[in-house]
Amino acid sequence: MGLLDDLKSEAGKLQDQQSSDKANRERLEAIYREEINPKMLMISNYFNDFSDQLSILKPKTEVAYTIPGHKEVKGLIQKNYSISADSLESIKKLHLRFIAELPNETEFSVTPKLKAAETRNFFEQQNITFSEWPVRDALQEVIGLNFQVKLKVDILFMFQVDIEKSMIQLSIVNFEGFGVTQKSYRPEAINEAWLEDIGHYILRKSETLHSLKISDEVKQRLREQLKHSMDDRDREIKEMDELRAKEAFEEEQKENRFIKMLKRTIKGRK
Repeated sequence: MGLLDDLKSEAGKLQDQQSSDKANRERLEAIYREEINPKMLMISNYFNDFSDQLSILKPKTEVAYTIPGHKEVKGLIQKNYSISADSLESIKKLHLRFIAELPNETEFSVTPKLKAAETRNFFEQQNITFSEWPVRDALQEVIGLNFQVKLKVDILFMFQVDIEKSMIQLSIVNFEGFGVTQKSYRPEAINEAWLEDIGHYILRKSETLHSLKISDEVKQRLREQLKHSMDDRDREIKEMDELRAKEAFEEEQKENRFIKMLKRTIKGRK
């Protein structure tokens, strides 16, 4: 094969790959339009209504957060629910924001200095406004810090489309303590019950998100499906074993015939 033939072959492979990539992108975009975006619109509509109703009712949802270097602080109130999206019709990212805030400023002391530094660093990282002054011992040595702070925690539920995986990613920031947790959902899993579950979770009426609850009927169906899968697997293994045995037998027969033919050839030459 000459140089030109090599170039044509490589160009053909590249074109085939580009065609395959384009078909895959179109397939994923179709899944987004037909399956995922309708669910993102459903989420948007639900939490728009959710936020509107909470702005009227103003429920007193109390939460507690542990301050690094200090202790658990109770009595923060959730409020100021708002929702925003990157589009009105083709949503790929959706933010549900709210805060948890202490009604009044609080003061506390943190010792020793190492723990006090941990608390100060935490406030700085979280962009929490605070003031501080030293805690001194009887010898006027600094042994820690006093803090005065209006504690406010920014909370975020972010729903984001993962086109490549055809999933909806949920990132939850500063809800169960400080930090980020992430979950992934197939579009078919999202329905009214799924939304209600998140609503109860946000209002602290349930401690876990989307806990698995399976009825006895579903459990029985899953057991039957598992049994059928195991039976199918056993049957496949048996068929493979029989096929291997047959191939080994045929190979042995071929070898025996070859040996017999070779012996006859040698005998004839004698």
